[in-house]
Amino acid sequence: MRYPTTSKTLLDKLQSGDAVSWTEFFDRYRGIIVSLGNLKGLTPEECDDLVQEVMLCFFKNSKTFVFNPQIARFRTYFGRIIQARIFDLLRRRYQSNRLASGMVEPDGSELETPDFLLNEALLCEWRKLLLEDALALLRERVAPETYLAFDLHMRQSLPVEEVTRTLSVNRQFVYTAKTRCLKILKQTIADWNRQDPELELDANVL
Repeated sequence: MRYPTTSKTLLDKLQSGDAVSWTEFFDRYRGIIVSLGNLKGLTPEECDDLVQEVMLCFFKNSKTFVFNPQIARFRTYFGRIIQARIFDLLRRRYQSNRLASGMVEPDGSELETPDFLLNEALLCEWRKLLLEDALALLRERVAPETYLAFDLHMRQSLPVEEVTRTLSVNRQFVYTAKTRCLKILKQTIADWNRQDPELELDANVL
């Protein structure tokens, strides 16, 4: 099987059986899985099962990765796993309830029909994840006080005067921090959009 790259470093670690990396992978993608399960009407208990089944399916194939982003993106591959497991859970629900409720069991054709709502939701969740990644990279590239000034003013919408009082800095520091951080973020996001035009990431939503 051939897979594209999500975070190549993370996936490389998974192939080596790094338990810490599996925890990182679980924490990174659990929220996306649950969000898509909620969208399709799964109960909290079913969402828990969905997370376990998606992760188990991915784990079983983790040793056979061949990185080739020309074949398909990791997002696409991972989304297909989630959609298939959601269908399995819904089918089990229909099977257990059909006698009492009169529900008709799915015939399986849903697996062959693109779920456009689910795909759009996946893309939306993926954007959120990558924007958080962009912020994490920004924090690594600037001084803590610079990032904090940017965060307070731009992300938390505090007035410049309040930021200067909170951090004991002058107005020019805040403006410089804002300009520098936005430049780095926009460059990072522009690079990612060139690599994956479908993302259409927008730095302004940060």
